[in-house]
Amino acid sequence: MNVQKPAEKTREQSIAEFDARTKKIQQDHPDVDFKSTVIEPTMNLMFDIKETLTEKDRTKHEELISLMLQNTSDPEKAEKYLWEARNYLKPHPEVLKLFDDIYINKRPVSVMISQLHDAINTKPSPLKETQTETKVSAI
Repeated sequence: MNVQKPAEKTREQSIAEFDARTKKIQQDHPDVDFKSTVIEPTMNLMFDIKETLTEKDRTKHEELISLMLQNTSDPEKAEKYLWEARNYLKPHPEVLKLFDDIYINKRPVSVMISQLHDAINTKPSPLKETQTETKVSAI
């Protein structure tokens, strides 16, 4: 039996899909261009890591980034995982620069982790929901 693997998405397809999924966030924050500041750099980093690192190193890097994201409530632990993940990129300066631009971005790592924690744990504002419901019911 010949089973075909589904075709992998291109960078452009991945960016377009992520952009479509985040339209609501973009509408809620019109002052930020999420596509150029978040989506494209993140997708480019993801593809560069996939194309550059060995599968073993890529898997370990991804595990460490996941651990960082899971531990944002413990900034010291999250920062440890970030630096360990970053070490896998040191032999690849172009990829390392993208990583630093996204995760470090001229700010202390503790600030970035705090911002990540807030973003991950942000719940919709009840006031916004109420305002939306009021507008809808008024129509």
